[in-house]
Amino acid sequence: MNTIHEYVKQYGRFTFQESPFNEVDNAVFSSLAYLDFSDCIDGEEEITIRFLARRYFKKNNIQKIRKNPHSIRQMIETFFLCSTARRYQDIIVHHFRHIINETTQFQALCFTIAKGTMFVAFEGTDDSMVGWHEDFDMMHTFPIPSQKLAIEYLNQVITRKYHRVYVGGHSKGGNLAMTACMYLPFWKQHKVKQIYNNDGPGFRKEEYESKEFKRIEKKLHVIIPESSVIGLLFYHKKDFQVVKSLGRGIYQHDLSNWLCYGAYFTPGTLSDEAKSQARRFSICFQKYSYAKKKEFVNILFSLFKECNMTVFSEVTNPKISKLIRLIHASRKLDKESKELLIDMFSIVLNNKVASKNETIAS
Repeated sequence: MNTIHEYVKQYGRFTFQESPFNEVDNAVFSSLAYLDFSDCIDGEEEITIRFLARRYFKKNNIQKIRKNPHSIRQMIETFFLCSTARRYQDIIVHHFRHIINETTQFQALCFTIAKGTMFVAFEGTDDSMVGWHEDFDMMHTFPIPSQKLAIEYLNQVITRKYHRVYVGGHSKGGNLAMTACMYLPFWKQHKVKQIYNNDGPGFRKEEYESKEFKRIEKKLHVIIPESSVIGLLFYHKKDFQVVKSLGRGIYQHDLSNWLCYGAYFTPGTLSDEAKSQARRFSICFQKYSYAKKKEFVNILFSLFKECNMTVFSEVTNPKISKLIRLIHASRKLDKESKELLIDMFSIVLNNKVASKNETIAS
């Protein structure tokens, strides 16, 4: 069993004509959607992966790369391997978009694999507070700002010269891929052959039962790891694929930990822990009205701001001083908001503990 790094090394010698596009290629492209190429490529520029890598590594030396979180460093390694692999190095990258402001965290790019064939990749959530605020807003609102941008973006990039289009993303990016495809004009939707949601959240009941979702459901490929948390949130397609992954808990979310055998992901079995967490979240999700959840989310992120928490990792791995401030500030919440806060954080913390125990055991 290999990770996607070993896959790129082994299958990198084959072109897409020699070995057709597969589900692991989807994970490779979805990984690259996390890298910020803002200083390396203009929005409308077309450039090969090989030459984009030259620009990127010229601007990002090893010291700068080491400052990134582990998951991003793994994706940078994937990018480097692709830049030297026959399979990927001459793929054209285009329509790079990077938007982050007070209400939105959005990034997407396209990969022209062959003449008329394209993979469109959407970035998942980064460590920014605005990105996580959007994720929490999915509990009560549709569409959120990044979903609106995804709809506009995909409609723009699918033109008549493409007859075979794959769309995908990881985490929130998987949700954006689904959302964007749901609202395409029919003739563009027909060009989309497969939609990949790699451990991304689903929808509220209204969107899940909509005619727009039903139109894309047969093309939708949902992939989640054995101890999935994110990929079981909200309402989801029932027949999903489970993949073996290294580690436990939230660490299984990282694409670089997913295992494959040749051009296929290694089949896994959904853990009892994941099923239990999904049930707990479902109960929590359905217990409160949309209005209450919206009020709660706005108050919650105001508390984070009040406690000078600027990135979400300060919430999941808080310093003692900031944790004390957060606990003190939360006393102003009403009883229902406190209950929701406890419900949400017990789910997050249970996964952090499971992940930490696995790390200690190994």
